[in-house]
Amino acid sequence: LEKKRRKSPAATPIERAIFARNFQQARKTLSLSQGDVATYTGLTQGFISEVERGLSNISLDNMGKLAHLVGVPLHLLLHPNPGKLDYRQQESPLADETACRQVFGHHFHLARKSSNLSQEAVCSFTGSIQAFISEVERGSSNISLDNMAKLATVVGQPLYQLLNPDFNSNASR
Repeated sequence: LEKKRRKSPAATPIERAIFARNFQQARKTLSLSQGDVATYTGLTQGFISEVERGLSNISLDNMGKLAHLVGVPLHLLLHPNPGKLDYRQQESPLADETACRQVFGHHFHLARKSSNLSQEAVCSFTGSIQAFISEVERGSSNISLDNMAKLATVVGQPLYQLLNPDFNSNASR
């Protein structure tokens, strides 16, 4: 009997690859196994493995859990060149999932407004519905990494900036 093969995505979105690389580096620096991560976060070891291989379209809440565990602010786990990170040397300002949602939603909203885009325009670019965009901006949606990347692209901002608590969307334009 042939084993069923899991289809891999045609191309791993760059944001998945960046998060995978940075999280795996942080985990290994702290000498945590994937099993340890699973135990501490309530996620499965298989899921952690998929995340580290860029195969899982991880949610914002789960990214927040992983960032909190390794003590690295979430926006740095999504930075393409985070430099040398001092793991567990700083408390993440986005220590809970709600804060991650609120920061992303607020910064996306400000970036959308500064780009002179309506929610309807964002929907036409992304294929989303307006109710979803509204939920994201209110911080009530547990948005996926791939959808966050689409929204960041529409407003012309790097995704990691939209998760940076200190980000000023007007200053970067």
